[in-house]
Amino acid sequence: MNDMDKNLYRLTLQLNDDFKGVIDYEDGLLLDLGLFTIVWLDKTKENYGWILPDIDRFKNIDGMSIDFLQELTRLGQEIEQMNPEFKGIFSELCFYRIGRIPSKTCWSHFQKYIRIVSMAEINGDITGAFLQGVLEMLLKKEGEQFTPDSIRSLMACLVNIQDGASLADPFLGVGSNLIEAHKRILKAGLNPNNIQLYG
Repeated sequence: MNDMDKNLYRLTLQLNDDFKGVIDYEDGLLLDLGLFTIVWLDKTKENYGWILPDIDRFKNIDGMSIDFLQELTRLGQEIEQMNPEFKGIFSELCFYRIGRIPSKTCWSHFQKYIRIVSMAEINGDITGAFLQGVLEMLLKKEGEQFTPDSIRSLMACLVNIQDGASLADPFLGVGSNLIEAHKRILKAGLNPNNIQLYG
């Protein structure tokens, strides 16, 4: 992680103290992951063509009322409806337990966190490193493991991939090791239809 990644990551963990004694640590991190994702989508919509609802509407919400939590939940649902590739990101993961957070606490945290994330220069490298750090922290709490990019690349290079080969990733996860192996297959000019990938 570079200095900007580390700073954003450090501040995210510090601000998570807002939720001590209110919700589980992991739920606070997931909320921040959702807030970060909203800012990232807004900042990258021109490059990637995301369709987003009006995010500026949060500037006029009274955070002391329950409406804030409802609006944040609704925003996540609208993003998922407008961009099917994000289905479940907010409704089933990031904002899944948002109703457990007192509205006043959530509003105060939202204002601080959005200010920090909005000032960050968000590009692909920073986003990837930041998300990797947060996911590692979440998985560590759950007793699971996360394979960093450098290890995945190394593992793909260590495997002798030839036509007719069968590759298996024994780890339960998102299949990132197989994705890395597939990239290597394409780079080597091999026909991916002749290689079996299992995970």
